[in-house]
Amino acid sequence: MNGAQQYEPVQLIHPKEIRIEAQDFEPIRVERLMADAKMTEPKPGVFIYDFGQNMAGVEDLSVSGPAGTDVQVRAGEVLNPDGTLYTENLRTAKVTDHFILAGSGTEKLIPQFTFHGFRYIEVTGLKSASQVTGVHAAVLHTAFPFTTELKTGNGMINKLWSNILWGQRSNFVGVPTDCPQRDERLGWSADAQVFWRAASYNADLAPFTRKFAADLRGTQVGTPYYGIYAPGTARPHMGTGAAWSDAGVIIPWTSWIQTGDTMVIDENWQAMRKYVDAIDQSNPDGIWHNNSGTPFGDWLSLEGRTKEDIVATAYWAYDVDMMRQMAHATGRTAEEEHYAKLEVKIREAFEKKFVDAGGYVPGADNGPSPFGDINNPKAKSKAGDTQTGYVLALHMNLLPENLRSAAAGRLVKKIEANHGLLNTGFVGTPYLLEELTKTGHQKMAYNVLLNTGMPSWGYVIEHGGTTTWERWNGDQMIGDPQMNSYNHYAYGAVADWIYRYAAGVDASPLDAGFHTVVLHPVFDARLSPLEFSYASSYGEIKSNWTMKGSAAEWNLTLPANTTGRLELKPGEAARWKLEGAVLSASPLVKNMEGAFELGAGSYHFEVKAVGKRW
Repeated sequence: MNGAQQYEPVQLIHPKEIRIEAQDFEPIRVERLMADAKMTEPKPGVFIYDFGQNMAGVEDLSVSGPAGTDVQVRAGEVLNPDGTLYTENLRTAKVTDHFILAGSGTEKLIPQFTFHGFRYIEVTGLKSASQVTGVHAAVLHTAFPFTTELKTGNGMINKLWSNILWGQRSNFVGVPTDCPQRDERLGWSADAQVFWRAASYNADLAPFTRKFAADLRGTQVGTPYYGIYAPGTARPHMGTGAAWSDAGVIIPWTSWIQTGDTMVIDENWQAMRKYVDAIDQSNPDGIWHNNSGTPFGDWLSLEGRTKEDIVATAYWAYDVDMMRQMAHATGRTAEEEHYAKLEVKIREAFEKKFVDAGGYVPGADNGPSPFGDINNPKAKSKAGDTQTGYVLALHMNLLPENLRSAAAGRLVKKIEANHGLLNTGFVGTPYLLEELTKTGHQKMAYNVLLNTGMPSWGYVIEHGGTTTWERWNGDQMIGDPQMNSYNHYAYGAVADWIYRYAAGVDASPLDAGFHTVVLHPVFDARLSPLEFSYASSYGEIKSNWTMKGSAAEWNLTLPANTTGRLELKPGEAARWKLEGAVLSASPLVKNMEGAFELGAGSYHFEVKAVGKRW
């Protein structure tokens, strides 16, 4: 032993044991390989490959070249006017893969431990495009099974449905990211909660929901409030925001109503109750104006901001109503009564503060935007109200019954004044068509859905979108890249309306999971024929209809052990026939109050004078 060195004796370490848990939701897998990319060379030695579809995944290339060649691959969503790759909207994300060739013939180039959001890839470092002999894109996402099929007679709607599915594929990669391409890729909770109902029709998300709900619970560190995204990054809780934090309640509720499985309620009950009750404790007057967090509001609305206390209070009421329903479903009688009373308190406070004579809701906030340039700061309401103010008041059941029709009429007038276009953002858009439909404005709902002016879903499609965009006018914002994703699923929430109202297949909180299938199809010749199927927990539900003149023919299939509830307004049943017989006299149905009940089986309906009441 060297005298200048000192050695410590051996120590026996007893490591802290950790609990190892198996992953209980699907892994991330490659779903398909995209091929047939079109190649251009906008500059010498710069090769652009267009896969024709925005997606999340990685490139899969076959390349040959001398040893030491540095092949660089960049990914992006759109091109510059000169045909080069546009990457400014990726912000600080490099999105660049380097491959150093071994020089051993054709080599396979696939990046590991990463993924990109892209439609285009740029390949440089090679002398000739002929050195690239195979170009593919490997599409990857959490491997949940898809459960819905939709086909209509309207090409734009079929493309919209494709775009919505691709948005879900791209952003459900381990966590529900808001976008897959830029230096963010966080589990933003408002994007998730507004889309979750549509997403849960599109695919069986029960395991994925339990995982993300646990991520949301993980943000309640040192606070009863859920975070604005989950999981957290620098710290578990990254702040609170009305409509964002409410995902902690809305997402478990959505999973329950879609599947009927009350386990998701039980797993989240204490966390949900802690959150909703904390809002009550801070806001005893029934208006959520204290501790509502970052005022994101109706994010990226083109009409301007809706007052934050309207948005926050509406979402609080929404949460409370869901808590009451979930308490009822799980036998929590005392909690059900508590939340029923709280719901009344919030509704009465909302009516008193925000609802004026004639159903007017003065919801516009024309003050300066707290977010500077990124949230349409120049957008201001032309009156004292907003489309979103009416949509939230209607959807969250915050209006007295005698004013619902008047408020809906004001909403319709605002749409008409905007050339028949919506003007809503992230929290108004998901519920707009439903509230138009429920208040008797079905034709207006279809008009908004099918419009191709800006802003609209059709505008995005006519301007090359293969997924839904973050901004309605994303093509016009290419020069302002700080917040301009071309793969953002939030506005894809409209699929919820297509499934529940156009196809007419809905679930009930009184008998969740499609054990009772609520039926309220809204026929319109512009979508005819419509073919829809959904693989529910009980089996496949089918709804197919065709318009012939002003009449509709509707074929419906209900799986075993389910009951259908066809909801019709007074006087409508006379226009309906079932298997050739007048509906009300058919032995195949039970005449219930406000509805007709059907057992499992297949049915053929004929409906006369469709749209007459519009």
